Amino acid sequence: MTLSWPHTTVDDQDLIAFVRSLADDWRGWSGARTWRSLDGDMLIDAHHDGRGHVSLGASLCHRPMFSDAWSARVVVGLEAGEQLSRLVTDLHILFADSPAGHAQH
Repeated sequence: MTLSWPHTTVDDQDLIAFVRSLADDWRGWSGARTWRSLDGDMLIDAHHDGRGHVSLGASLCHRPMFSDAWSARVVVGLEAGEQLSRLVTDLHILFADSPAGHAQH
């Protein structure tokens, strides 16, 4: 299944595996971990603070051949254990509920 925005296509299993790896390593890691959509227009990065919290950043961009390029970024803080595990569950639900294997946003 894929999740498609007007300019971005996401492989659901790849994204879920990335978030699951973060949840599995809830005790922490050094540096940034990143995931990128198939076309590169969506980037998710995760940083663990070593004290049980993760900053999860999501960036979307649109880089057309014309001058109307744009980008947006949001960063949220999550507990490294329960909240990341819940995010994995929520992603499974999101993709399972997508009509015909695709969610259009």
